[in-house]
Amino acid sequence: MDASTPYFQETVDLDIHDKDVRAEVSLSEAGNIDVEVIDSPRFGVSSELSENIGAIGGTTLDGDRVEFSNVIVSLGLQSSRNEGSHRYISSLSPPSEIVIDGSVGYVSYEGEEVSVQFDVLGFKPFIPHNAVDEIELINRDTWRLTASSVNEIDERIDFIKSHKTLLRTAEVVVTLDIPGCLSHQVDQAREKLSDVLSLSGFVQGIGPNFVRGEVISIDGESPDTVDNGIRFTKLWSTQGDIGGAFTSERLVWGDEFPQYLDIAYANYDSHVQDELQLRHVLGYYWDALNSTRPVEGRYLSVCSAIELLAKRYSDLFKQQSRTQDRIEYLVEELEVETDDLVDFAGTSDRAVSSTYFYNYSRQYVVHGDNNPTWSELRDDFEAALTLLQRIIRNQLVGPVEGGSGFNELIDISPKGVVEFE
Repeated sequence: MDASTPYFQETVDLDIHDKDVRAEVSLSEAGNIDVEVIDSPRFGVSSELSENIGAIGGTTLDGDRVEFSNVIVSLGLQSSRNEGSHRYISSLSPPSEIVIDGSVGYVSYEGEEVSVQFDVLGFKPFIPHNAVDEIELINRDTWRLTASSVNEIDERIDFIKSHKTLLRTAEVVVTLDIPGCLSHQVDQAREKLSDVLSLSGFVQGIGPNFVRGEVISIDGESPDTVDNGIRFTKLWSTQGDIGGAFTSERLVWGDEFPQYLDIAYANYDSHVQDELQLRHVLGYYWDALNSTRPVEGRYLSVCSAIELLAKRYSDLFKQQSRTQDRIEYLVEELEVETDDLVDFAGTSDRAVSSTYFYNYSRQYVVHGDNNPTWSELRDDFEAALTLLQRIIRNQLVGPVEGGSGFNELIDISPKGVVEFE
């Protein structure tokens, strides 16, 4: 498996300062966009051509409109005895986004379903054995989401585990019944997928992300057959978070996954995302699972995640200034059990409370105070990480009990097996 292998390529003619520049766009298995300049026109030596263009337009060889966002142009200087000197475009930086729009103003109306397929890095759909090759993960009134694994999925997962590099692992299709142009459809699908991936990233211990979206169906028909053929494709220069790289313990398995997403998505509303900043908390959580980082750095990420959410709760509901008071309020409000964590932690005998049981070692990683032993630091880290997982779980699905349909999600406990490299 080679992460640099391109799986998508497109030749484009770009308009840069009113001159055509032919380039080859490629997207690799690791989600990296590359733009190779094939043919550059000549520019004068004293040309005012900027090396920071920003947006660039053009067309594909089929005439579809192309737009690059946030591009930096690098210039070269070439000299010859017979022809003198001239400047040329030597390279283009990877754009933050690429839009290929051949929709010629097509607008979808209510009752007409549009399906957008996304290539996703670091996401495993958990397809049950009784399913053929895809699974419906979530279904709402105006949209639904299905997912399937790409070929060689086991080899790709092994690569991610060993190389700590995300690869394309899944194709996710978002089908919408929402009026609007195809650009609007893709943006709406992207927003819904982004939320689902954040939620799945919690239970899978990895921060997945999408790198390409393409309209693949309009009212059940291929876009090639609609209005003499239309197309809309979008590429993103985005990376996910390697997190536990599929080596950390998964919190939801098999048939529980759609059930979890159904409940968690309903609770992952704008208040939780924007006011409580749970997406920011998840970023810290994935950093804490990264076994290539030292324990102090991982532990600091856990502390940052808990204290961020605790501060948001305090600011919104009960003004408090002390870290201890904020954390105790958060744990109480979310009904998080901590007694077993106190028993597991390495320095709870020096703690200020049974809720803030890790404060002794927290002071060490945050301020350099105190002097816990390695084993105490490790055990405190794992206990605090478990506390963070329970906090996020209760925020998304509430306190879970037997009979809820969840197994691993109920029993989130420190196991004494946190991996370090």
